[in-house]
Amino acid sequence: MSIKFKQVKKELDLTDTMPFGKYLGLTLARVVSDDVKYIRWMMENSEQFFLSDKVHDLIKAVEYKQHLNQLQKTYHNYYDLEEDIPF
Repeated sequence: MSIKFKQVKKELDLTDTMPFGKYLGLTLARVVSDDVKYIRWMMENSEQFFLSDKVHDLIKAVEYKQHLNQLQKTYHNYYDLEEDIPF
C-alpha cells in the first residue's frame, strides 16, 4: 500500500526517508543534494510537507552553491569571449 502525498504530516529531518514519490526510500539529505527543485516543488504544492530547520538550511546551502556555480560558468564564458577580441 503506498502512502498518499497528503497523508504525510510529520516534520521530516535530513535522515528521514522519503515516504512517497519518485525518491521513495531515499534520505531527505540525498534528495535535497540531488534534486533541490523537487523538494521546492513539494514545499510549494503541499500544506502537509513539513521540513526541519536542518533541511531548510541544507536547501539554502545547495541553492547557494548552484547559484555560485552558475555565476562561475557565466563569468568563465565571458572571459573566454574576451580572449577572442583582437585588441
